[in-house]
Parts: sequence; C-alpha cells; structure tokens
Amino acid sequence: MRFAHNNMLKFMTWRFHHQRADYYEYLSCLLTGSQGRVTLKEIFERDADRYGLRTARGCLSAHWAQRYPLTGGDVSETWEGYFPAAECVVLRAAQRSGNRPLINSLSDLAHACRLIESIRRMMWAGVLPALIAVLVLLGMTLAMPLFTVPRLQQVFSSLPHEYYGATANALFRFAEYVEQFWWFVPVFLCIFVWLVVWSLSNLVGSFRVILDASLLWRLYRLVQTMRFLAVLVVLLEADGKGSVQLRTAIEALRAGSTRWMEEHLCRMLARIDAGVVGARSLDTGLLDRELLWYLEDMTMARSLAQALILTRQRLEQQMLGTVRLQIAGLRWLVLLACAIGLLALGLWHYAAIDDLRRALMVYYSAH
Repeated sequence: MRFAHNNMLKFMTWRFHHQRADYYEYLSCLLTGSQGRVTLKEIFERDADRYGLRTARGCLSAHWAQRYPLTGGDVSETWEGYFPAAECVVLRAAQRSGNRPLINSLSDLAHACRLIESIRRMMWAGVLPALIAVLVLLGMTLAMPLFTVPRLQQVFSSLPHEYYGATANALFRFAEYVEQFWWFVPVFLCIFVWLVVWSLSNLVGSFRVILDASLLWRLYRLVQTMRFLAVLVVLLEADGKGSVQLRTAIEALRAGSTRWMEEHLCRMLARIDAGVVGARSLDTGLLDRELLWYLEDMTMARSLAQALILTRQRLEQQMLGTVRLQIAGLRWLVLLACAIGLLALGLWHYAAIDDLRRALMVYYSAH
C-alpha cells in the first residue's frame, strides 16, 4: 500500500512539474498580501480541499499539509523530492534569512521557471526538425541491408562477384557493416546521453572550462548563474551589504548544491578569505567576462544587491538572444549535414547501379 502511495506521489510530482511557475507566483502574491495572517499549512489544506486528491496540486498539497509540521515549518524540506533540488536550495537559504526573503525567492523562482520554460520550448522547436532529419538519415542507412542492397543483388544475381566494380563492392561491404554493427549506434547514443547529463552537474576541472563555452554546457551554466544571482539578491537584501554578508550567502548555497556548483562556491569563498571584495570575488568562470565587468561597473554606482539585480536582468536578455542564435545555427548545421548524407547515399546507389550495369554489359559481351 505504501509502495503504491509513493508511486502515486511520484506521478503527481511529474504532472505538477510544469505548474511550478504559477504555483510559486501564487504563493508569493498570497503571502505578501496576507502579511502573516495565512500560513503555508493553511494554504496546503485549502488546496487539498479545493482540488481534490485526483489532481496533482490537490494530492501533493494534502501530503505537504501532513509533512509541513513534521519538518518544523521548513518549506524547503517539505518540498524536497517534489521540486528540483536547486530550487529547494534557494528556498532553504532564503527561509533562514526570514519570511520576506522567502517570499521574494518564490517570486524570483516563478520568473526563473518561466524563463527556463521558454528556453526549453525554444530548444525543442529548434531541435525537433534536426532530430527528425537525423532519424530519417539513420532510417535510410538501416534500409540498405534490409531492402536496397538485397534488391540490387537480386536484380544483378546473374553477374559473378568478380565483375563487381569498386563502387558496388564498397556499397555492399558498407551494408554488411551496418547489418552487423547497427546495435552499436543506439548503445553509443545512450552512453553518450548519460555522460552528457552526468557531466552537467558533476564534471569539473580544466576540460569543463572548455565545455562551458559550448551550447548545452553554456546554457546550463547561464541558468545556474541566473539562479545564483537571484538568491544572492534575496539574501543580501535581507542581511545587508558587504563582504561578510556575501560570504554568509555563498556559504548557505553550498548545502545541497551540485558538485560543479559547489566547486565554484568554494573558489568564491577562497577569494573572499584571500581579501578579494565585491564583484571580483565572484570571478570563478561562472559569469561571462563581459557580464562580470558589467557587475563591477554597477557596484561602483549602486549597492551589491542592486547591481546583482541589474546583472541578472542583463543575463536574461542575453540568454534568450544567445540561445536563439545557437539553436538556429545548430539546427541548420544538422539539417545541412543530413541533407548531404542523404544525397551521398542516393548518389552512391546511383553510381553502384551504373557500375553493375556496365559490369553486366562486359560480362554478357564476353560470354
């Protein structure tokens, strides 16, 4: 029974995943307007009664209403396992600073979720045509040992193998390789996808610095930078300004962070301990060089928290433009490569047919 209940919660969590932005904004507006008259437990209980256990929000709210008192009113621990770990880290750090930082973090997370969702839709819209083109190319390649090559061999079955030309022999050998090793492609793709996903949050070192400049890893870095700047704004506005408060905020972010993010945070702490202050203490490669220069200039005229807000807004604008251009470039590159591959397969078959036709004429003329 408990196993079925846990599976139901996992299913509801999956269904609720894309509703997080609206939910964060709803909680932020409600808690801001109520000014302490409404608690999160009451909100959970009300949502459970309104939506019912058959909906994702109602089912999860009923579970959170029971779990919230057991965690001592810790909303991040209540939502742990149901919301992304990175977002729970932000909420945990904000709640430690008070109710107002928590409300601000909910609003920031809502904005961040919408931005990430728009980027995700943009990526799918750009990648899907390229993915279809790759599948068509793979399908045509797999069709060679299944249909095209056996058909050619059947049509020219009267021609001895020693009369085959170099083009036809190469085509037939390639079809044999495809028939023998086709299983290697899906295995390689699965391993490659797993390594890419693992490397996003775990790979560190000099090689990661190189990867951070490429499309997927750069996008991951920009998203993490945006979240990092958002929680720093919340914590600095709550606790004040200065290197001491900055160090406290960065230290709070280490709890529950990924290996890659923790490596950046540790380097920031080391720079602060070494006497580096202000924006330069964040110079670990997390922010692009131009963005870091912008942050330095803003801190000269404004507080660090206000400078972080402006930097985050600038980063959001850059992300949309950068992602749009890179996805368009990747899409056209893949489409062009697949078109060239399909054209090459067609010309290869045409050349092989012409080769076999000439060989057949030579064979008949000799006999």
